[in-house]
Amino acid sequence: MFGDSNFAPADGFVKADSTLARIESVRGGTSSTLTTNGVGGIINIIGKTGKQEGGSAAITFGLDHDDMRFDAEYGGSLSEDMYFHLGGHFQQGGDYRDSGYDPISGGQIRGTLTKEFENGFVRVTGKWLDKKDAAYFPQLVSRTDNGSGVGVVGDSLGSFEAQNDSIYSNLTRNGISVDGAGNAIPYDLADGLDHKVKAIGAEVDFDLGSGINFNNKVRYQDIKGRFLGGFTNGVSSAADLGAGSTYFNGPNAGQAVTAANLPNGIASNVAVFDVELDDMSNFANELKLSKAFDFDGGSTLDVTLGHFFMNQNLQQDWHWSELRTTTENDAALIATPQSINGIHGVNQAFGWDGSNRNYDLEGQVSSPFAAASWTNDALTLDASVRFDNMTQTGVRLEAAGGDFDVNNDGVITGSESSVSLNTGTVGARADLEVDNTAWSVGANYRLYDDFSVFGRASSGASFNFDRALDFGVRNPDGSLRPGGEDAYVDVADQYEIGLKMQNRQIAGGDFDFYATAFFTNTEESNVEILSGTPNGTCT
Repeated sequence: MFGDSNFAPADGFVKADSTLARIESVRGGTSSTLTTNGVGGIINIIGKTGKQEGGSAAITFGLDHDDMRFDAEYGGSLSEDMYFHLGGHFQQGGDYRDSGYDPISGGQIRGTLTKEFENGFVRVTGKWLDKKDAAYFPQLVSRTDNGSGVGVVGDSLGSFEAQNDSIYSNLTRNGISVDGAGNAIPYDLADGLDHKVKAIGAEVDFDLGSGINFNNKVRYQDIKGRFLGGFTNGVSSAADLGAGSTYFNGPNAGQAVTAANLPNGIASNVAVFDVELDDMSNFANELKLSKAFDFDGGSTLDVTLGHFFMNQNLQQDWHWSELRTTTENDAALIATPQSINGIHGVNQAFGWDGSNRNYDLEGQVSSPFAAASWTNDALTLDASVRFDNMTQTGVRLEAAGGDFDVNNDGVITGSESSVSLNTGTVGARADLEVDNTAWSVGANYRLYDDFSVFGRASSGASFNFDRALDFGVRNPDGSLRPGGEDAYVDVADQYEIGLKMQNRQIAGGDFDFYATAFFTNTEESNVEILSGTPNGTCT
């Protein structure tokens, strides 16, 4: 439902492999009423069912990097009316940037079991996913400047190529942070996007008689994990690092950092996004009843009524640290005067002592919908409407800088006096309800057997979730202030006209041609957690 939450991208919970049968998509206005939060389009990933017996297996290896992946799948009949499919993949390696370790590891298993009946079927699905993928973020490049603020951005900085190299290495990958409960915990940047998903679902489809079809899809996903990535947010010269700065590890370990021995002349300021995904689980159910009506003259009317429900949790524990590293492919940590165990600032990314945030949110959507499509020999008219009602509840707990003995030596030194610690203070609360009515109308007219013109007008919306806690539109009790609903509901109005030519016989072959003109008016609600002017240097 909410696929753009901070540090929980939806594509991280879905992995493509040979268990997929096909991908179907709907773009444009129709999607506004087909699902919730799909105003721009819908992508359906369809898995194999095993109705067509067979399977495959494949092993792939990296040619210019360390990588091995094994894919396998098989499906077939268990009886005359029952069939299955089972498959998945495992991958180890993915060292495309020569980091010296395996940035990708793990895999998934997917399975389905289908039982057919005389008037329908029941299908059960399951998935187990445990995989780690590297999280690459912006890195330093050069920029020329003519002195008037006009310049050209390059793709490298000295010998460091941002497109091919990385500051991730065996020397920078490990560190320590302090979680929301006040525990010192280790991190490993090699874990990257560490996602663990256990999912189970079912689909029931039956002909109830009198032309009425019943379909219900239900799914529950238990999602946990961790998000770890190094975000280069600035630069430091040898002088900027401070007197007494040394190389914490690497070939120059223990030596003082100087302008002469600093690789490429600049150190990278790196924020470590360290976020524990304690609970990102969700439950969804969609029920549909459909019926086709035939009329004299050959026209038909298809009618669908349905209801969609979804509940989604978001529990996250943020604790971001700050590093200083050399700017090279086999990067090393730099210990500044305030560093603890080679970490410039524990829980002090961007110099911000508020990074130790805890989120505990729950979102719920209830959406009745209806659709109708009328067709005669040449003309098709369709209309649909969807009423989305969304509720959100929960809190975000804030942080402040304080003393914490990170290295457990009994003494508070350096950045240990300003570690971001969660205070348990409620900084934002949500207890609200918003809604939107989406609609879509369209027409298609066939001028010739292989040539049609069409048009559509629609209106839909996208709902905001955790990011909206920073919009400043709620009262202290979590309810919305007057006008606050606009920040939670971003409406998109879409209009399109076009033509399509299909299966036109040209030069002995089939020729398809599509052309569409779009006009879209969208609303957006955005916020920056941290903002400021660029602080890089030109080299």
